[in-house]
Amino acid sequence: MKYTAKQLGEALYNINNSEKDKEKNIKNFVSFLAAQGLLSHIGEIYSEYEKFRKKKDNIISVHVESAFELKKEDREGIKKLVAQKYKKIPEISEHINKKLIAGVRIQIEDFMIDTSVFGKLKNLKKLMAN
Repeated sequence: MKYTAKQLGEALYNINNSEKDKEKNIKNFVSFLAAQGLLSHIGEIYSEYEKFRKKKDNIISVHVESAFELKKEDREGIKKLVAQKYKKIPEISEHINKKLIAGVRIQIEDFMIDTSVFGKLKNLKKLMAN
């Protein structure tokens, strides 16, 4: 590949953030990828685009896993705490996992907070095994 996925991801970011002829430029970008035989790398290019977008736009990824759907005030509270601590704009993805029984798991980049009943039982099992 003449161009790296990182270079193409950054180019896609710049195209997507341009005000002028955005749709035309995206079509041209896809045509370019096709002509270069790079469409099979679109997943990797998109991944690099997302990394670059989050860096440029000061965004931090937060994944919240809970036994039940979060209430609006809980979601907003998580956003506020993360924004204050990391000085970034939190982008929250949510997943319902009934195995947690109650509580939440919050993953912020490589940092995990687990307040779920499942997590507490798992830790208790480890302690009792020692």
